[in-house]
Amino acid sequence: MRYSVFCGLLSVCLISVTAQAEEVVNTTLASMDKDGMNLSSGVRLEGKKLVLWSRSKANAYNPNGYITNDFIPFCKVTFEVKKVGTSWHQSFIAPMRLTQTGPEYGQATVLDGAGQYQWTVHYQSPRANGFYRHIDKATGVAPWWKPFDLTYSFSLDSQGKIHKGATS
Repeated sequence: MRYSVFCGLLSVCLISVTAQAEEVVNTTLASMDKDGMNLSSGVRLEGKKLVLWSRSKANAYNPNGYITNDFIPFCKVTFEVKKVGTSWHQSFIAPMRLTQTGPEYGQATVLDGAGQYQWTVHYQSPRANGFYRHIDKATGVAPWWKPFDLTYSFSLDSQGKIHKGATS
């Protein structure tokens, strides 16, 4: 009996320690409307990994045939992260993926320690991935948007916490 009580208490303690060790901190850096879309981007710290994410949803004025709050799939999204004042940087394609909070474009990376970072999200329309639109008068939609960049600043402190910075 004592053995099973001990094992039960030990497993509760281990679960508690594991839950604390895997604390996830999610920070939305910015949300804005552009070209018929609501764009929100942020970072999620998972241990030593930083997950960068960006979501694109149609807003009420979307000219491309999407219904309000629809995720806009097949965009070509790339990320570039630079550590300010150093030569450290990383660039990568951010694939579409599905999360518990819905679809997004995202990628995980490991930063170069504490410091100030600049993150640029480059959005190209779904046409860049071969997703075309109707252009006739009966069923056509507006032309795709021109490629654009969103740039964010954030810092990582020595305790591993993210702090928001400027957005452009």
